[in-house]
Amino acid sequence: MNTVTVQDENAVLELRLATRAPFGWPDMLAYFAMRGIPGVEHVESSPAHASYARSVRIGALHGWLRVTQLPAQGELLLETAPALAPVLTQLTERVRQQFDLDADPQAIHARLAQDPLLATTITRLPGTRVPGAFDPFELAVRAVLGQQVSVAGATTLSGRLVKKYGATIDSPFIGVTHEFPMAGTLAQADPLELAQIGLPKARARTICNIAQFVVDGGMDFAAQTTLEEAVRHLRTVAGIGEWTAQYIALRALRFADAFPGGDLGLQKAAAVNDPTTERLTEKQLLLRAQDWSPWRGYAALLLWHSLALDKS
Repeated sequence: MNTVTVQDENAVLELRLATRAPFGWPDMLAYFAMRGIPGVEHVESSPAHASYARSVRIGALHGWLRVTQLPAQGELLLETAPALAPVLTQLTERVRQQFDLDADPQAIHARLAQDPLLATTITRLPGTRVPGAFDPFELAVRAVLGQQVSVAGATTLSGRLVKKYGATIDSPFIGVTHEFPMAGTLAQADPLELAQIGLPKARARTICNIAQFVVDGGMDFAAQTTLEEAVRHLRTVAGIGEWTAQYIALRALRFADAFPGGDLGLQKAAAVNDPTTERLTEKQLLLRAQDWSPWRGYAALLLWHSLALDKS
């Protein structure tokens, strides 16, 4: 159940979002902190003030939001600018998807824990969810920026993109200074100029292509669209391959069975107990992942987390 409180017209609008236990709040924040878009998103990691904040643009309305945890109540507290009250239902649904609040972790992990490879990570991180995206276009661009570069490298590039093409805003949070560029803006951008943020020209063209794809309604998938149909449609965009399409389907489109089998990290994590190889091939990994369906996306998050756990 969601509970709304309006403090006063000049303060904030508060909404409590119910969660299902267990919920891995610290791990979710850590994931967003590593991939946050500078200027658009800000994660406060200190235990006493742990929160996620970002700028918001929905239609013609502009504002901000912040999410914190109320552990005693098993809820998340969503605070947002009163100017966004007319789109509160849409904003709330986006936040629920971003934090994967409608997942049933007990049912998902009961299935995945049958595989010893995943069982250890589930035991250590019992509340693992699939971090989503507040805005599908934003995530799609972030995925393109992440092609063949490190997470840190993609974060740097996303910050440059926002600074060059995003509108500035006022917000109560340090680090939330811009809105993410609109699809129409990037669709009309000169790829050569866009490449000056540090991108190969081909990747700059891909960003322009995915932006035009969104402008043309390409991300407006019908409710009955299958994972295979969505991936196939995304791959019609020049520069979008299988890995990027699966990643967008997983995080932005919320397909629980999406699985970027070409990911090097997943291939390494899946081979951790195999003394004969350092990583599986994509074909081998996809074959192994058949047993994780229809929750392959959650298996992917567990494998990615396992790599971090091994380093700690």
